[in-house]
Amino acid sequence: MSMITVEVKFGKHIKNMFIFSGDRKKIVMTYVTLKAWGKSLDIGGELTIEVQCNVRQALADSAGGYAINFQQDRSSDINGMSLHFKPIGPSSTVVLNTLSKGKWGQETQMQDENVKQIYFENPFKLKLKAISKDTVHVYVNDKFKAEYVCTNQDITETRYIIFPPFVSIHPL
Repeated sequence: MSMITVEVKFGKHIKNMFIFSGDRKKIVMTYVTLKAWGKSLDIGGELTIEVQCNVRQALADSAGGYAINFQQDRSSDINGMSLHFKPIGPSSTVVLNTLSKGKWGQETQMQDENVKQIYFENPFKLKLKAISKDTVHVYVNDKFKAEYVCTNQDITETRYIIFPPFVSIHPL
């Protein structure tokens, strides 16, 4: 299956990717480079962003949720995803996972009774603190939520944040 990617600038630093696959499906994702924001994720360092879901109610009730991906490249096919962060409203969970060499790692699920309110209805602060090259602490609104091991991935090599166009992110 052939894939064609077209990029369109959206704002000062944020760009949209339109990915057309051989079966004519169009996938739209938005991305930003950490470099454009003057940010990085070094061992002992933190990366903090504000996240807002702009289609709150419809998505909060959807089993699919939305994902924010921290990647080395724009394409997950090349080097995978160091961290896949996915709130899912109906199950009141946030899924953390890693994609490496085309295979998903061991999924970690954070249970949170306020998923719809925190991740869909209001902007929230997502903070990642790199503990080592493959381990990150995840904080939401300054509360520790999980220690996650990015199997076969180096979280400090994150260069891109990939997210759907109905989600807004801003550096803090």
